[in-house]
This record gives sequence, structure tokens and C-alpha cells, in this order.
Amino acid sequence: ARAVHEVPLDWCRPGAEEAPGPAIDWSASCQGSPSTPPYFAYHSLAELFPKTPSLAERFNASAAFRRQLREAAREDLFVPIPRLSDEQNAALKDLASSMQSNLLEGLANGRRGVREMAHVTALFQEHGIELTGNDFVGCLLSLTGGRCSGDWMDIVGSTNQRRHGWHQDSARGGNTVMLGFPPSDHFVGEGVFSHAARISHLLRVDRGVPIVVDWAISEDAVFRPVYAHGQEVIVYNDAATVHSAPDFHDRESVWR
Repeated sequence: ARAVHEVPLDWCRPGAEEAPGPAIDWSASCQGSPSTPPYFAYHSLAELFPKTPSLAERFNASAAFRRQLREAAREDLFVPIPRLSDEQNAALKDLASSMQSNLLEGLANGRRGVREMAHVTALFQEHGIELTGNDFVGCLLSLTGGRCSGDWMDIVGSTNQRRHGWHQDSARGGNTVMLGFPPSDHFVGEGVFSHAARISHLLRVDRGVPIVVDWAISEDAVFRPVYAHGQEVIVYNDAATVHSAPDFHDRESVWR
């Protein structure tokens, strides 16, 4: 297990009388349970979609399929920006660029549900995968736990990162889910997923969100997850960790 990085006192979320709140109980959290999930967990596509084993096989063995999945999702999720030209919107939608959208939409009953993923469904049908795009996305969203924002990004990243930029996206208690798109078929290695570090205390939220920390993370606390067949998905708790793009990218992209 990696070390837990000690948060500077002036960064700790205050508890009673402005004193630092209680430390995060990693002895309980690392065991994993519905109430205290692991701070950083792997999941496999085969585990998440046991009725469609061909999905995991195709995903790991076919760069063309992975590319088609990214294209299909962008077709379903991209919303053109009216003030931009057709060329500018096309550039935003292009696979070479990172793209941001939301997987949820308002329903007639006042609740929110997964947006129609018709192009992803059609892709799965084309490859003989008996799964709808909505069920695929819905399963991934279920890993967030608690309240889900639905925010989605297909992140391309740069191979020139070379250093970490530690932060939290929201400081909320829910989980962030990532699906990795490796650089080649049957890939095993680092550089696909974000890196993370466990922290000793919750961070204060009165300095704005996202929370960008200005202190270095000790190397023995840095966790560099490995992508592999059976480890296509990672989940981490945003409030109990800080994370960063990997200091060296080796991926096509990553969904977050």
C-alpha cells in the first residue's frame, strides 16, 4: 500500500472551532464496503458486463473498435456551440481534441436520466455485442456512488506533461470513474489513467473549486495505476485523494 500524504494544517477542512477536522480513516476505507469503498479501485469490463464478454475482448484487442466507440460517443454527446463556425465546432468534436459534455438530461418526470446513446448502441449491434449504449453508460455512472453530476470528458492529453499537477475536481464525497483507451492492442502499462495520492485530511473548500494544491506530494504516496485487460476502469474518491494527469502519457485517451 502507498503512504498517506500528510495535508498541511492550513489546508485541512476545519471542524469544530476552526480546528482541523478528523483524519480520514484509511484503515476502514481500504477494506472496502458499501459505506467505505476503496480509495482507488480497479474494475474490468468483463466484471461490469458479464452477459457480454465479447465487449471486453473486442475493447482490448481492436484499436479500430476503441476508436469507433469514441467517435460514436461524440456523435451522441456533442452539442454545437452556436457562436462558433462549422469548422470550429468540427475541431472541438474531432478525436484529436479533448471533449467535454454531460451524460445526463432532464426527464419529463423531473428526474435526470442518461442521454440517448443511439450511436453507441448501433456500434455495439454492428459488432454483435448485446448491450445498449444507455446501459453501458448507466453502468459506468453507477460506480460514482451517491449524487452523480453526469460530467463527462474524453481526455486526449499531452505526451509532454513530464510533471504532476495535483488537484481535486470538486472535493465532494462521490467517486470519479475513468475508462482507459490504451495506445495499442493488448496493452499493459502506466500512462493511461490519472495518478492519485491518498491524503490524511479533507481539504478546505473556501479557496475555490477545483482545488489546486501548491504543495508537493511525497513520492511514496503517489499511486500510478496500470492499465491491463481486466483493469480497464478505475474508480477513486475525489474528496479523499488528490489526482493529476500522469507525468508521462501513453494512451489514446481516457474517459472521465
